[in-house]
Amino acid sequence: MFKIKIAVISDIHGNIVALDEIVKDAILNNVDKYVISGDLVNEIPCGNEIINKLKEINSLAIKGNKELYLLEYEECKYNWNNLQFQNAIFMYEELSEENKEYIRNLPTEIIINIEGVKIKIVHGSPESVIELVHKEDYDKIDKYTKDLEEDLLILRAYSPNNMAM
Repeated sequence: MFKIKIAVISDIHGNIVALDEIVKDAILNNVDKYVISGDLVNEIPCGNEIINKLKEINSLAIKGNKELYLLEYEECKYNWNNLQFQNAIFMYEELSEENKEYIRNLPTEIIINIEGVKIKIVHGSPESVIELVHKEDYDKIDKYTKDLEEDLLILRAYSPNNMAM
């Protein structure tokens, strides 16, 4: 039985109210470490508050596709007039320079060792933060676990109706 408790949180999307409730619950359950597996910001305009909270709780975080969009906007990779990207533009303009730098420095994966168990955590897949892995896509699951050097792979899985699981 593990002695360390880890909260793995994904797809916060700027929802500071939800993150505050998760942290309250984690504290009640004696969580030792927080791992944030991407999509910290972008849908709700509380990006600075989210990043500041993640720093406060000393979390380990990785980039998700939403952070990737912010960095791609910074590099002017797309026609950003598309309505789909308006959240990214808004969030980029709202984030402090310090928090933009925080996002720039996020890795795309984390490998942690907890009591001798190596755990790899990714947002989409080990190959891409934007790749969707459906929970019944056994070929992809086999591909990513067949030669896995770690003992455990944590990624977001989707049900056939595209809802995160």
